[in-house]
Amino acid sequence: MNVSPEATALVNGYVDRVRAALPLAPSTRLAVTDRLYHDIMHACWAAAQSAGASTIDADVARTHLETLGTPEACANSLATAYRGGNWQWPGDYFADQWRSGRFGERAEEFARAAAEKGEQVASITMDSVAGALDIAARKLREAAERLKTRP
Repeated sequence: MNVSPEATALVNGYVDRVRAALPLAPSTRLAVTDRLYHDIMHACWAAAQSAGASTIDADVARTHLETLGTPEACANSLATAYRGGNWQWPGDYFADQWRSGRFGERAEEFARAAAEKGEQVASITMDSVAGALDIAARKLREAAERLKTRP
């Protein structure tokens, strides 16, 4: 989906004002506002798609930003959620998958598939090498025969 320049400016300006108003450490501000940006764009994308539009325009962005309130109010709610433990770092999803064992199951499936494909590739490669060696041996025999019959 495309985003109009006006919608981009609105969203970026809003996120910048929220970042500046966040009472958190600078590195934490970046992570929180990155997640906010993605949440905003996802909501705008869903709204534009439900309206049948192929572009997120300024009206869609403005409508969603109004639901978030002022940048200062949004910053305070994000900071409260972060401090209250209700905020999940982007890497926490991966960690949750790892701890629950679901990631391990998927990793095992991937490793099994990779091993099967690797065996197939190795088999094909060995067959190709064997074929090439057979051709080379045949050519050497032909050359040896020609040398033997040469006066």
